[in-house]
Amino acid sequence: MAAPDFVSDDVRSWISMAIAALSLVYVVMLRNPRGGALLGRPTRVRRDEISPRFIRLAPLVMVAVAVI
Repeated sequence: MAAPDFVSDDVRSWISMAIAALSLVYVVMLRNPRGGALLGRPTRVRRDEISPRFIRLAPLVMVAVAVI
């Protein structure tokens, strides 16, 4: 967010918001399959990395959070 220090006074009013918006778009793209594919990241979930214990406990935790 140091961009306003490097640009002219005319741009200072919107450069921080533009960089924040671009950062937000980048993070959202990393978190969904289509955006990840555009960025060249793997889009499939690797089943071998998910432990069986997590698979059993995750639905129970989600239900508990929903009930609370």
